[in-house]
Amino acid sequence: MQNIKVQVEDITPVKKKLDISVPAETVSREFKAAYQNIRSTASIAGFRKGAAPMNILKARFAGHVQEDVTKRIIESSYSMALSEKQFMPVEAPQIDLKGGELAEDKEFTFSVTVEIQPNVAVDGYRGMELNKESSAVTEEDIEKGVQNLKEAAAQYKEVDRPANEGDLVMVDFEAFMNGEPVKNGKGEGYPCVIGEKSLLPGFDEALKGASKGEGLGNKFLSYIREVDAIAHMVRVFQDPSVIHVANKIDPSNDIGVINLELVLADMEIVAKRLGTIGKEIKKGDKGAMLEEAILKKLEKVLEAGRMASDADLTEEEKFKIKSLNLLTLKPMLYVVNTSEASENTEVKLPGLSVKIDPVFEKGFDDLIKKSYELLGLMTYFTTGEDESRAWTVKIGSSAPIAGQAIHTDFKDKFIRAEVVFWKDLLDSGSYANARSKGLVRTEGKEYIVKDGDVIEFKI
Repeated sequence: MQNIKVQVEDITPVKKKLDISVPAETVSREFKAAYQNIRSTASIAGFRKGAAPMNILKARFAGHVQEDVTKRIIESSYSMALSEKQFMPVEAPQIDLKGGELAEDKEFTFSVTVEIQPNVAVDGYRGMELNKESSAVTEEDIEKGVQNLKEAAAQYKEVDRPANEGDLVMVDFEAFMNGEPVKNGKGEGYPCVIGEKSLLPGFDEALKGASKGEGLGNKFLSYIREVDAIAHMVRVFQDPSVIHVANKIDPSNDIGVINLELVLADMEIVAKRLGTIGKEIKKGDKGAMLEEAILKKLEKVLEAGRMASDADLTEEEKFKIKSLNLLTLKPMLYVVNTSEASENTEVKLPGLSVKIDPVFEKGFDDLIKKSYELLGLMTYFTTGEDESRAWTVKIGSSAPIAGQAIHTDFKDKFIRAEVVFWKDLLDSGSYANARSKGLVRTEGKEYIVKDGDVIEFKI
């Protein structure tokens, strides 16, 4: 393929838009090769293989050839553009045929929007002297290693006795300063191994001899690290028949307790990573140096009792520590649990919220809409004689990408789509009526699907 022209627009540090132009000579050559291939294999009445006139071939196979050539040119030129700009994509690209459909003997232009791996440059390490450390393993080191393995493989069993050295206890705590409670300084069910000194100095020592108590625990936190967003349920209704764990309705305090649990859990993850990243830094790993700086920024925010989202990380920094799955960096929706049958306490919420009433089944539509908004999702529909179905896709998806929700083949085999808005279709009563009113549109590969579209894909 001849040289292509590539212009890059920086949408974000890791999101790029590539405007790609393919010379007319290349387009013409690809069309010619495609027709020659068909001529050598196609069986056309009245002509032997390889002898059919070009005008006959074009009349019969023009649509197939255009689709095939378009696909091959986009794939090859996109690959060349990535290689030329030394970009490494991390997601499927979004293709926009801004110059229209491919035409023989004309320059072909299109754009690609894609997220790439960030290019991180670390300076200041040149000229540094590194000292090779020598190490020796003693019998004492071996004994400690064996003991650590035993402790790592140990299983805790619940016992009915006062707490002792080495025991795992679940702690309820509340912090005070000058006799006043510290905001968000209260926690319930926090795990602590006596003797490990994982909390404040002297804290775990004071737990020796303590009796068994009740705590919420935080084991559930490990189960939600893989989610994309968190729904935080907040009770505000007053009803003595529905017991609250604290025997009082204080939504602000409940939010503070749960958010503090999330902060403490993230502090543990960040601390563990900081404890292991040193070896990589000693090896001169540039990425590890950058990650350490991000982790220290997060550590400072978390130690102040604030959410990781308050650290104002750039998109590049968030990408770098994405694998940690920090809970307080995830988008959060506060779901306010109300009741029309009782008094509801007013509460000021620190983020996006929605009210529901489970008893009277109110607010669930808003809950779904807000959840979709938080996740950046939308819904389109397909309908037929037997059934109608809803499909969930990312906002901003093109028609071929949206079609993948139905079947992965829809992306590559997509030709066009017939689109009508759901309300227009219902008001019209049928597809035929909607079509006669001019409400059904024919859209191509570049069409961006909208929430509520009813689509019939042509493949």
